[in-house]
This record gives sequence, C-alpha cells and structure tokens, in this order.
Amino acid sequence: MSTHKKKRYSIGIRELSNRTSSVIKRVQASKDVVTITNKAEPVAQIIPFAEDSINRLFASGLVGKRAKKSISSLQLEDLGLDSRAGVKAVLSDR
Repeated sequence: MSTHKKKRYSIGIRELSNRTSSVIKRVQASKDVVTITNKAEPVAQIIPFAEDSINRLFASGLVGKRAKKSISSLQLEDLGLDSRAGVKAVLSDR
C-alpha cells in the first residue's frame, strides 16, 4: 500500500458534470478521495480503484489498521436459541 496520505475533496454534482474527466484523472493520479455533493449534502464518493477487496476498503476509509486480534479469538454470545429448526429449514430448501 502506498505511503501517500490520501486527501479528501468535495465537488458539487453540477461541477462534476462539467469536469468529470479532470476529476477522474485527479483521482487516478493522486489516489485522493472525492466526495460528490448535491445541495451541499454528501451523496457519493469517487475512490481510487484497488486491485483487491481489502485494499478497496482501505482506500475508501471504511477500515483502518489491521486488527491485532484474530477472528478465532472473538467470543460468541449465547442467546439461548435452538438453531436446529433454522438449519433444518435451510437444508430442506436445497
């Protein structure tokens, strides 16, 4: 992953309509994130393309540094429910 610190920019939907090519080129070259607004409200983002899912999540800002705990260390909460009926229904639907 690049050490380039991603910047965030916003652009109105009308301006994006007029400058789509230049905005896309900027995202591609700088790897920055552009937020699209409609009447000053954020409605979407343009993020740089990442080759795999985890890099795409990092690029979107949805996840940060990797967790130090493995998934196997998570504790499941016992809700006191019997899952046999649900499993049976799923298996009978095959």
